[in-house]
Amino acid sequence: MKDKQNKRHHIQVSDSAAEDRGARTPQQAEDVIPLGDIIQEQAGAVHTRDKPKVKERFFSVRNITLLAVLSAIAVVLYNFVAIRTVPFFPNFLSLDISDTVVLISGFMLGPIGGAVVVVVRFLLKLPMSNTMMVGETADLIMGLVLVLISSLIYKKNRTMLGAIVAIAVASAATIIAAVLLNRFVLVPFYVEVFFGGNWEPLLNMLGTLYNRDISRDNFFVFYLLLATIPFNILRLAICSVITLLLYKRLRWLVNKVSGRRG
Repeated sequence: MKDKQNKRHHIQVSDSAAEDRGARTPQQAEDVIPLGDIIQEQAGAVHTRDKPKVKERFFSVRNITLLAVLSAIAVVLYNFVAIRTVPFFPNFLSLDISDTVVLISGFMLGPIGGAVVVVVRFLLKLPMSNTMMVGETADLIMGLVLVLISSLIYKKNRTMLGAIVAIAVASAATIIAAVLLNRFVLVPFYVEVFFGGNWEPLLNMLGTLYNRDISRDNFFVFYLLLATIPFNILRLAICSVITLLLYKRLRWLVNKVSGRRG
C-alpha cells in the first residue's frame, strides 16, 4: 500500500514539474543555461586566471643584438667623432654626440639598456684614456644620470611630449652632476696629478681665455659659470635636438622595441 502511495506521489510531482516547464514561455526556456555549460565556463575562467603570463627576458637574442649595435655606435662617436677644441672653452674640453645614442637606447630598451650602453662606452674608452680614467669616470656618472632619469620619465609617457620632458629634466640633472664633479673631483685631481698641485697653469689658461684676473679664490666661480655650465648646456642641447629629430622618424621602432605599438 505504501509503495502505491509513493508511486502515486512521484507521478504527481513529475506531472507538476512538467506543467511548470510547459508553463514557461519560449523566451524563458531559451534563457535557462544548462548546468554543464556553467561549470565549463567557470573552469575556463579559473584556468585563464591561473595561467602565468609569459614575459620576455631582457637579455634576449634580439635585445643583446640591439645593445651591441647601439654600443658600437656610441663607442665610435665617443672616441673618434668628437670636436677636440671648442671655441670659447678650455682646450681640454671636447665635444661629442654619443649621448644621442645613449638617450635613444634608454627610450628603446629602458633604464637597464641605456645603462649598459653607457658602461660599454666607458670600458672601451679606458685603454685610450689620457686623463688617468678620471675624465671617463665623470662621463660615466653623467651618462648614467642622463639615461636613467630620461628613460624612467619616458617610460611613463611614450610620446613626443614625454620625450621632450624626459630629456629636459635629465639634462638639468646632468648639468648639476657636472658642476659637482668638476668642483670636487675633476679640477682638484688634475691640479694635483698633472700640475703637481700648482694652480698657476690653470689660472693663466682661464685668465687668458676670458680676459679676466683669475685667482685661486675666484677660479671656480669663473670656471663653473663660464665653462662647465655653458659647455654642458651646448653639448646636451646638440644631443637633445639630434635625439628628438631621430625620435620623430624612428618613433614606431622605439615604441615597438620598448613594448608598445605606436
